[in-house]
Amino acid sequence: MERALRKSGTTTVDAKALMGAAKETFPGWFRPLVTTRFLLTTAGSLAILVSLAAS
Repeated sequence: MERALRKSGTTTVDAKALMGAAKETFPGWFRPLVTTRFLLTTAGSLAILVSLAAS
């Protein structure tokens, strides 16, 4: 995050404070939800690729 802000030329934003505020704001179930969504999307994409390759 710090690197992305530096590349964009935004030097007035404290990246650590921003990330800390974001962690406090989001509910506890949000991170597992994002991980589950990623895993299901990846598995679904692989299943479609395998089914297309098999047909």
